[in-house]
Amino acid sequence: MNLFKRISLTLKIAGAVILALGIGIIGGCGKVAPNSPDYQQTTYREPFGANAIAAKWGQCYSFDLGQTINETMGNKGGHFDLETNNKDYKAKFEVPQKSLDNDVDITCTPSWYYTASGIVYVLDFGPDGLIFDPPATLEMKVKGFEDFNPTGKDYIGFELSWYDPENSGWELQKFEVKKDKENIKFDIHHFSRYAISGRVQ
Repeated sequence: MNLFKRISLTLKIAGAVILALGIGIIGGCGKVAPNSPDYQQTTYREPFGANAIAAKWGQCYSFDLGQTINETMGNKGGHFDLETNNKDYKAKFEVPQKSLDNDVDITCTPSWYYTASGIVYVLDFGPDGLIFDPPATLEMKVKGFEDFNPTGKDYIGFELSWYDPENSGWELQKFEVKKDKENIKFDIHHFSRYAISGRVQ
């Protein structure tokens, strides 16, 4: 084999190796849609721990992360909107007047997980443990839960859970919920990392 043929063969082998590596990297880093036939083989990175999500709500197919909100609120109260899986279904967080004594820098990072039990919204509020008296409120659209419900059953209610870092798991929070055909509203007495999910029979 002459020098030209050896160089040509070497370049072809190197090109094939690079192509295979590129396909592997792309396939490993992409997020797969919940309705994809390959969702069961999905590998992904997530913001707070998909293992804890899956332990409570079943297999986690995919996830997404919203924009972090930073707001300063005080005695006059205030409100802000939070991203969800659909721009038409934004959640609303509201602090009433006289709920806080002093100005506080409030943050919230929203994310949502597509699970075997349906969509689960996670809201990571800070500073952790901040108390509201009277309570703040979190309002969400019912439609945001109904759009992804693989259980085949109707939701009979909704649940608010909080993340327990000591046990690395989610615990059901005692809560008051107000619901109509379009909205659900929770009273928030203090900040934590919360998850909101639908409940079926």
